[in-house]
Amino acid sequence: GALWSGAESAAHLYQAVLNGEPHVKNIAHVTTLAGYVHYLLTGENVLGVGEASGMFPIDSETLTYDAAMLDKFDALMAKYGFDWNIRAVLPEVRTAGQSAGLLTLSGSEYLGGLLPAGIPLCPPEGDAGTGMTATNAVAPRTGNVSAGTSIFAMVVLEKPLSKLYPEIDMVTPPTGKPVAMVHCNNCTNDMNAWVSLLGETAQLFGAEVSTGELFTKLYQKSLEGETDCSGVLTYNYMAGEGVTHLDEGRPMVVRKPESKFTLANFLRSQLYATMATLKLGEHPPAVEVDAVVGRVLRDDHQLPDALPGQLAGLLLQLLHRDGDVAAADERDGAVAAFPVAAFRNFQVGVVLRGRQTAFGGQR
Repeated sequence: GALWSGAESAAHLYQAVLNGEPHVKNIAHVTTLAGYVHYLLTGENVLGVGEASGMFPIDSETLTYDAAMLDKFDALMAKYGFDWNIRAVLPEVRTAGQSAGLLTLSGSEYLGGLLPAGIPLCPPEGDAGTGMTATNAVAPRTGNVSAGTSIFAMVVLEKPLSKLYPEIDMVTPPTGKPVAMVHCNNCTNDMNAWVSLLGETAQLFGAEVSTGELFTKLYQKSLEGETDCSGVLTYNYMAGEGVTHLDEGRPMVVRKPESKFTLANFLRSQLYATMATLKLGEHPPAVEVDAVVGRVLRDDHQLPDALPGQLAGLLLQLLHRDGDVAAADERDGAVAAFPVAAFRNFQVGVVLRGRQTAFGGQR
């Protein structure tokens, strides 16, 4: 059968070429994991435009790959003499509402017969695009912030950026509009460790506190801290961070001798640290925002739904933004995919400048 490449982007593919990996000359397709699963289910080598934007730059006017950049990539490949070109190996691009194939009989068998053959499937998308749909952040000048063990901000642009910003990745929502994304590796891992330590301390005195209650009380306490945390500074880098050009993490808490090292100031400093690197990746002249939705990703090791509204407001304060802020439902990204798949001819849209709520509501 056709040889599929494990590369999930043109960058990965080009690096494999530079590495001289022997399989590269024989590839027939390049796709993401979501795209490969979709192919097994439908026989269609397609991706949703948001997922595709992570593989290769998208032209938001044509809603497919940027033709000029495709030509440049092929020019780079010409000296290697491969039988394939980049247009031939990339998946076809689909936007929300377009058909992405039907579940085949063999695809139904892959699912153990859970779904019958013949049902239509939506274009495969990643959790970033479905999250933007879930938080109604798909119109220009809207965006969302997803916070968990990592954190990223996505803002839908009115037009493409005028120049390169190394900290900003260009992607799209399921509608194909240009989106500026800043992704940071470090968000809640360090704070989770500290909350666990404080919970362990409480147990020494016979207190049994649930994780949810512990986070809630500590977040509430952080709101009592001074706005500058009295000089208490947290570096929450459990891992390396591309935005600040650090290869490895070195978490630490530092303060001045005269700092008021209170629980509230310490916790507020921790909360600031979860968002500080995102602030460094923001470029106010480049991106204008009218509405921001805070999407709190949750599992046992991530931010719970303690104070989502306050957290979203604190984020906007940290980023020095004026605009509408709302907190989204805390849901798994797979659950948020249902608006994209709800109708075969479904089109995503919002009312500009309305106060955004989760799953497309307005208030």
